[in-house]
Amino acid sequence: MKVLSMRVERAGQPPRLSDRIPMRHLWFGAASLVLSSAVACAYLVRNADGTMPFWGYRYDDVVLALALAINLLTGAVLIVAARREIKSDYERFTAQQEVLEHERQLAAVLQHMPAAVCVLTPARDLVMCNDNYEKMFRSANAPHLSMHTDFDAFSPAGELYTVDRWPCQRALRTGETIHGEDMLVSVGDGERIWLSVSAAPTSDSTGTLSSVVIVFSDVSDRRFSEEANTNALRGVISAQESERLRIARELHDELGQDLAALSIGLKSLESTAPDADRKAKVAGFRRTVEMMSKHVRAITADLRPLVLVDFGLRHALEELAHGWGERLAISVDVHLDDLPERLPETSELVAYRVVQEALTNVAKHANARSISLTARLNDGQLRIVVEDDGLGFTPPVRPATAGRHFGLTGISERLFTIGGTLEVESSPGAGTTLFVNLPMREEVSHGRSLSGLPN
Repeated sequence: MKVLSMRVERAGQPPRLSDRIPMRHLWFGAASLVLSSAVACAYLVRNADGTMPFWGYRYDDVVLALALAINLLTGAVLIVAARREIKSDYERFTAQQEVLEHERQLAAVLQHMPAAVCVLTPARDLVMCNDNYEKMFRSANAPHLSMHTDFDAFSPAGELYTVDRWPCQRALRTGETIHGEDMLVSVGDGERIWLSVSAAPTSDSTGTLSSVVIVFSDVSDRRFSEEANTNALRGVISAQESERLRIARELHDELGQDLAALSIGLKSLESTAPDADRKAKVAGFRRTVEMMSKHVRAITADLRPLVLVDFGLRHALEELAHGWGERLAISVDVHLDDLPERLPETSELVAYRVVQEALTNVAKHANARSISLTARLNDGQLRIVVEDDGLGFTPPVRPATAGRHFGLTGISERLFTIGGTLEVESSPGAGTTLFVNLPMREEVSHGRSLSGLPN
């Protein structure tokens, strides 16, 4: 344990009384008492041959008696003062020993913690740290380290942490405790590890923030596991979408064309029917075929809307929203003017599926009279808002793990694969609003490889 152990060793010795002022007081007081006693004894011996009344003493005898009394009083006062100061010194020493014992216990606790721990001043100078900190950051000269520019750190989104964004600086600036903030840190020989960082400010006796305690936990294994899970989920979704597209193409190109040809043939047969009865039967068959064609188009759109593939997200969302409005016979308000014609394919597909699932939830559960859909691209983020005036509900604390809200779970899982986020605002009887944020760069997805971050 650096720094703290040196303080313990330096402060662990008791005070030497020979170097203290109370000891001088004690000697002066004792000398005064001894001298006064000696003079008094000599005076008594000299006057031992007789007694005289008080008014019979000479003037010099009275002065001598007063001087002896003052000397005796001074000696007694010095001895009492010395005793009190010595007692105070020992009480102070005992208190220091208790503090040092607590510090030894703290040092032992910090030393055996599985995490790296350090204490910094507001100037980012290192006050103390445990061995795990030195091992983690390859620092053999820990007492002389500074946190000014020791290493670079990146957020999960790949953004470089500036000095004022570090958890320790934010804790000192705001006085709040920072809990478990993940960051990718370059340490020692250039190795990069994922750390979960917590920072807690401490104050002195006046209430002024004097230092910050920082705990670093290596969570690289957890992050790699999350990355593997995300890649697996992304692979499953990609396989699903590929199969959906294949089936949609087959339905559109084969079954759809066959039904269209059958409808044309029935229409021709209807026009040549010899009597009204047969003409009515053929017309009924043709309407059935047209209904089948409509169902096939709906299934194709659910599987993989070809308008999304051919014309982009804006046209696909407009068609989707208005289609649901017609199906539910409700008002639909769409604002997509700020949306570009084309976006990255993965982002377009995820955004479409998210809106599709949101509108499906409205149809199943909301009993809404109107729906509003807004989407715009801003600062590399696609922001989508889906709002309804339906029944509403009490949102789960974590939508991605809310077992009763399968629609929200599906939305969260899709967003997770590309680093997107979902926020839900709702209350019973007040409708529901979904806020969706999607990054437009593949490299900022939550589960990307560590090597993909900036060098």
